[in-house]
This record gives sequence, structure tokens and C-alpha cells, in this order.
Amino acid sequence: MREYRRRYAEKHGRALERQFAEARTDGRHRRRALLKGAHVESVRISDLVARDGWSCGICGDLIDDSLEWPHLMSKTVDHIVPIARGGAHSLANCQLAHLTCNSRKQHVVIEEVDHAGSSSESAGSPS
Repeated sequence: MREYRRRYAEKHGRALERQFAEARTDGRHRRRALLKGAHVESVRISDLVARDGWSCGICGDLIDDSLEWPHLMSKTVDHIVPIARGGAHSLANCQLAHLTCNSRKQHVVIEEVDHAGSSSESAGSPS
């Protein structure tokens, strides 16, 4: 199958290969969300780009479309409220993010990270 895909990509270009990769990624997210009992709809990177552009939803920097996984700055789908915390796999709950940013975030909601940072700074300051 790998050889077939390689020959097909050489003959037809990488556009279809990217489309299939996007569908596989969406399928993995959908399965995880279904196992958690969350709301599920189709979310593809192309949908997120059309809505938000090429900016990372976590750090705000631009994402280079030419970088492919597993490059640390490649594009990924980030769930704002993670599936592990009961978030849905829906367009409203997803954003585009760098692989590095998404990996560092893990299963945390961004507001919790900001809140934890501000509370630790205020706890350590003398009053």
C-alpha cells in the first residue's frame, strides 16, 4: 500500500495525499470524542484555515503551510476544551495550532494556564 501511495503521489501530486491525511486525522479525533461521549462533527484543517487563517490559536504566530508533520512547527488541530476534559470535536471547539504549542498545552484549558500563572505570581509577592 505504501508503494502504491508513493507512486500515486508522484503521478498526481501531493494534493490528494494531504486530503487523505486530513481525513485520517479527523477520523482519529472523531473516534476519541465518540469514546468519551462528546459531540462529534467533521473538522478539517482546511475548515480551520478558512475560518481563522494561518495563525496559531495558542501562541498567535503564523503557521507555515509547507511544513509537514512531524516538524515541530507544523499545523495541528487543537481542541480548546480538550476531548480528555469532555470537549467536543466540533468546529466551535477547535483551532489551528503549531505541533509544539499543542503538545505543550496537552489536556489543559488555556484559561487555567493563565490563571495558574497569575495566582502563583501573586502568591509569591510580598504584601
